[in-house]
Amino acid sequence: MLPKIFQKFFSTSSSTQHLLFVDCDFPRPQHDAGSVETLAILDSLLSLGFTISFLALGRFFQSPKERNNAPDFPLTSRGIQCLSPSGSSPPTGDSGIQESLSALPMISTCIIARSCCGGLVFTPLKSRFTKAKFIFLPHDLHFLREEREVITSPQAAQTLTPQNTKKNEIQLLQDCDASLFFSQHEVALAKTLAPKARIQYIPLTRPTPTPTTLTNRRDIGFIGNFSHRPNADAMAFFLADIWPSLHAQHPDVILHIIGENPPADLSEAHSPHLKIHGHLPDLGTVLSTLRLTIAPLRFGAGAKGKVVSSLAAGIPCVMTEIAAEGMSFSPALTQHCIAKNTEDFQHLCSSLLTRDVLWHEISQEGLSTISTHHSPDVLRATLAQLLRSLNLPTRP
Repeated sequence: MLPKIFQKFFSTSSSTQHLLFVDCDFPRPQHDAGSVETLAILDSLLSLGFTISFLALGRFFQSPKERNNAPDFPLTSRGIQCLSPSGSSPPTGDSGIQESLSALPMISTCIIARSCCGGLVFTPLKSRFTKAKFIFLPHDLHFLREEREVITSPQAAQTLTPQNTKKNEIQLLQDCDASLFFSQHEVALAKTLAPKARIQYIPLTRPTPTPTTLTNRRDIGFIGNFSHRPNADAMAFFLADIWPSLHAQHPDVILHIIGENPPADLSEAHSPHLKIHGHLPDLGTVLSTLRLTIAPLRFGAGAKGKVVSSLAAGIPCVMTEIAAEGMSFSPALTQHCIAKNTEDFQHLCSSLLTRDVLWHEISQEGLSTISTHHSPDVLRATLAQLLRSLNLPTRP
């Protein structure tokens, strides 16, 4: 069905600097880390001289109310053209996409995000833009996340098909001119899956951090969108297997759970030491009270935005090995923040809650890691090098 919608979309004019970005929806940077990374990439591309159009495929199958929940101003404020039905129109599907794309000029580059979204329209776009360079942005290898979820929760096998997902992702790795990964672990894995493919690591990015202090910091926080299944599982695991003993050891500490769509069992929990915030547009007030954050993920894939966001705020993050996967940490961060089991997780949390000197050391180590490896300048330089290797001109 989808290939037909691209047969007569585009005018014959061309622009060597016009890029089409295809994803499920417009970025919502206050709601999920993936949107933060998308905007960071778009900002880098704008600074490198690209004109950008953004196709949000899913919006053509949403009601006006659903579309209004994800406004386009994060893009339009940057001068990015948004290809989307108007906020007052009913769902239009394929015909709406055709109408929206009819005036788009020829493109030199197309970034397709996620195999389950942008990947669905790779073939029709490639057949139309035979000279364009195609870049695959999976955000993470979905098949890897699905495989791990099935191992952790066998009932997930009833709805997940990791082998089909893996087949689709390998095909995109092979067919696209380049693929971008935020996780160094997945760079290595992708190279084994598609040895002839061009695989490029890019960092998760955060603004230049500033040092912080321990003043008024006492509590623990978890930040994550609970529509993402690894987050819901992580909190269920932490509350059942780690929090009871940790809370007994530190009875005055409050656990703040922050994120959209918290599960009902969390929302119904009643405890003066457990605060369920739901979605918070501004995290500043809560972050200022946190001594540490946690990332007790048992499955997932890709590098974790919640981890870099915490470190960028100067807040140590205690995490599982899954949460730390694919990132480069100093020996101090590795020793004091990455837990090997539940007992280790509790011990690391307790150490950072009680040892002020250690807290300051790890806070500084985190800030240094962000400045050195996860700055917007590093992302821009990496993308510029990749684009030049694809013979795509960039602004000096």
